[in-house]
Amino acid sequence: MLVMAATVCAAAIAQQENGTEASEWTPGLSGGVDVANSYVFKGMTYNDGLVIQPWGSLSLCAFDLTVWANYDADDYNGNIKKNETSEVDIRLTYTFDIGAVRTVAGYVFWIYPNSSLQDDQLATVDFSCALGEAARLGLYAEYMTAGTIEQTWYAKPYATYTVEMTEDLSFELLGQLGYTDNQAHEMADGWMHYDLKTTAYYKLFSLSAAYVGRLDSDVLPNGEFFYDTEWLFTAGVSFDY
Repeated sequence: MLVMAATVCAAAIAQQENGTEASEWTPGLSGGVDVANSYVFKGMTYNDGLVIQPWGSLSLCAFDLTVWANYDADDYNGNIKKNETSEVDIRLTYTFDIGAVRTVAGYVFWIYPNSSLQDDQLATVDFSCALGEAARLGLYAEYMTAGTIEQTWYAKPYATYTVEMTEDLSFELLGQLGYTDNQAHEMADGWMHYDLKTTAYYKLFSLSAAYVGRLDSDVLPNGEFFYDTEWLFTAGVSFDY
């Protein structure tokens, strides 16, 4: 991956020397923090109380290095440690476009700093196609390469639609379905969840509301750390340089 990054960056430098447009290769820095009423991921609730989720991203050439963390301000009925960071994700991605089709390939480390849980690693790929200027259809997939549930597949078809109201105000609608294939593990395979989400963006701020629905109770049973939260509300602030 690092060799590929060096090769791509070298090509970008050559483009600059030849006078070719190379603004996309300019290093960038972005980050922010989100505050949510719960931590829900793949339809599963990891905390049904207040969480704080800071993140930061460094981009260079077509690569992005992103660090994301989850801080639990609540203890989920005594099931987790309160006022501690329960998860840190480190993600490296490479993005390229061919016409209207965008591909994002990545590798992720999920680290659990205050838990006895084994850290996870996964490879990811995201294909999406722009339908005009507002809509996009996509398919995200990941494969666990290491960790407690290694050799597990997860796939997520999705659709987004963006409405630009003004230069500073926009709305995004998101719909997605989640499917899991556990292969070597004694867990049910199938469609887990669906999410319907709307997000409003105003300058550096965002507000979102999402409904998390269950598709199969055998795949996603009721209970703590499974299907335990239906509504997710998030407020965020971000910067981009």
